[in-house]
Amino acid sequence: MRIPVLRLGFVAGAALSVVQAAPAVATEGRWFLDSCPASNAAKAEMIRSEIETAIPGSSVYVPHPFPQGELQVIEDLKYQFLDGWNQHSRGEIPDGVWRTVEALKTGAARFEVLEVTEWRPSRCGFVYGQTDFRFLVRVHSSKTGIELARVSLNDSGLLSTFITARANSKGGELPAIESIDSLRGRSGTAAEGTDFQFVAIAGRSMACGELLPCIAFRKSGRALISKDGHLFALDLGRPGVAGVLSQDVGAQTPRGNAAVEALRPGEHLITVGANGLAVASPVSSETGLP
Repeated sequence: MRIPVLRLGFVAGAALSVVQAAPAVATEGRWFLDSCPASNAAKAEMIRSEIETAIPGSSVYVPHPFPQGELQVIEDLKYQFLDGWNQHSRGEIPDGVWRTVEALKTGAARFEVLEVTEWRPSRCGFVYGQTDFRFLVRVHSSKTGIELARVSLNDSGLLSTFITARANSKGGELPAIESIDSLRGRSGTAAEGTDFQFVAIAGRSMACGELLPCIAFRKSGRALISKDGHLFALDLGRPGVAGVLSQDVGAQTPRGNAAVEALRPGEHLITVGANGLAVASPVSSETGLP
């Protein structure tokens, strides 16, 4: 579900003073396995300037463009989320969204702010400039501890997408996100890793979105990801894959289809940025890499 078109006359003023922010889960710096085209820089800078100089009433206005620190991220979220739903009657708002709106309005919410590094082709898109990462905000009820909503904002502070938990429904909880600490604790391979970060990837048979990311890290000069409790090592230079573009796979071109068909059992072809692709191979044991 995406937020409705904003009516930018409403600002959530008093509620901002009672924000309770949970400490962010620390990562160890963003890193990428490919780069955006050099021609992207000028367009990205123009869009950045537009966002930074926007005034209330603009479709790209946020109180804190390119927010620094958790409180600025949360204020940008609240401004857009509350303003977007303020124009609707109770009957027009889904129950899960209503519970989130009420918690935000009354200060009955606590927050966890994560960063998700963007490894999907949209990283170098022109809609919001170059989006190297997204803020992932988990909104919990301060009364019950239940995760009410999960909201993604571009690094500019502009809202990207969100999901809410279903109210009064068994199985309505949002899917769990594994923490970096828990991954290190359960995996001998990860325990020796470095440069941990949450990532969003895309692929025909494996994907990790900005609302349910994977964890990427490095070990022994290799890049690995953890998804759904399983580890995969990444290979960018596999013959038959090197030189294949992400759009070849998405559009199912002959070259992309050939790369997919050449995969071994258990392997996946995933995006690692603007055009890059990698083979994700299962780590066969906790004692070594494939």
